[in-house]
Amino acid sequence: MQPPYRSGIRALFARLLSDAAGQVAITFGLTLIPILLAIGCGVDISRALVVKMRLGEALDASGLAVGGTASLTDAQMTEMAQKFFYANYPGDELGTVTSLSVSKVGNGGNAIAVAGTARVPTAFMQLAGINYVDVDVEVEVVREAQSLDVVLVLDTTGSMAGTKLATLKTASADLVKKLLVSTTVKIGIVPFARYVHIGMQNRNIPGVSVPPDSNTCKTVNTQVTTCTGTEQYQGTCTKQVNPRPGTCMVDGAPQSCTVYDTISYACTKTRGTNCTTKTVPKQQCTKEKWNGCVGSRKPPLNSRDDSFSTGLPGLMNISCGKPLVQLTNQQASLLASINSFVAAENTYVPAGLSVGWHVLSPGIPFTEATPANAEPKPRRAMVLMTDGANTVSLTSQGPLHNGSSRAAADTLTKQLCTNIKADEVEVYTVAFEISDTATKDMIRNCASNPANYFDASDPAELLKAFENIAMALSNLRLSR
Repeated sequence: MQPPYRSGIRALFARLLSDAAGQVAITFGLTLIPILLAIGCGVDISRALVVKMRLGEALDASGLAVGGTASLTDAQMTEMAQKFFYANYPGDELGTVTSLSVSKVGNGGNAIAVAGTARVPTAFMQLAGINYVDVDVEVEVVREAQSLDVVLVLDTTGSMAGTKLATLKTASADLVKKLLVSTTVKIGIVPFARYVHIGMQNRNIPGVSVPPDSNTCKTVNTQVTTCTGTEQYQGTCTKQVNPRPGTCMVDGAPQSCTVYDTISYACTKTRGTNCTTKTVPKQQCTKEKWNGCVGSRKPPLNSRDDSFSTGLPGLMNISCGKPLVQLTNQQASLLASINSFVAAENTYVPAGLSVGWHVLSPGIPFTEATPANAEPKPRRAMVLMTDGANTVSLTSQGPLHNGSSRAAADTLTKQLCTNIKADEVEVYTVAFEISDTATKDMIRNCASNPANYFDASDPAELLKAFENIAMALSNLRLSR
């Protein structure tokens, strides 16, 4: 059955040719034929151009996905390309895909070519015997030669326990795998809480000041009480009863926990009788041991990345989570570090920011960063993720972080963000399930621009934020 517009056009031509009104009708009819064909061809060509644009967008997504994943076989490249292509070019799109291919091209296979063809049925051009138009598009993705140094500054405080920490591990591991597909990319990891663990192997490097471990003993006089008898008496004891689900504050954030009621009751206790006290000499020893933790340099050095004649102060007899990883392209060590994360302690964002900045800098104390005079100029980026407000602050002039002034900690956080961005570091920030408006504003303003800030209200949003950051940091580009 012919479309109604085709039968209508033919009927019009027939009437014009049989019209006895004269030459004008015949001339008009003959002129109308190419005009209508031209208009129809324009409509069909417009439809083909729309298909070409949408086909190109889907191929772009496929090429970037394949190019951003390391060590794929030909079969794996094809599978991934198809997955991303059809996610962006669903079956109800205009035009039927007739071919899709992906291949490595260029010297050393450092580029990915993805090509596709879609067949578009015509409407008006069928009058000229053309029933369809094939649209061909090919895109090529190449990797930039510019080096990329990235440090992940990640909150592993007590409020991150449970699902939140598990999601952070997944998101961070995915980001590492997406970015680490070239020897020009290096990634560092700085887990932080109240302090940062810089690694036991870095005890004696320039720019770090750690006193030697010691065990000092001295004799002191102490009082010792001895009793020859005992007696029982009535006292008061307490115990916890009625366990039930409730909410506890951990690192300034509410978390589900078991709560109890405390009651007092009469009980029988025992105490000594006929007691005497005398003074005796006793050996008293003080041990000083470094466990990898560093505190803050005195202001204003705690907001700077220079003058390391005053090194990062090692803190004795303090524990502080898992050690950082300096910039490296060794995926296994990065993933092992992420997998080892544990949630503990309170939040002091300046601790993570300052050490993360030092890791990104080619000078001491950490020297794995790409030299600043490298050609082309290296790209440096920091990803800060936190789930809450500062709950501790600097103790007086440091080096400890046992203070309780959130205002002071926030002021230093803002100053560090400003100084890091002034040092030409791209800063990406992620606020993870943060409800406090002031903290959100601080984390948002820390980012280099509004597009670099992510408000992750749940685990799914955190995964999406890290995926978007990985794409933004990717050194892939579409060459054609």
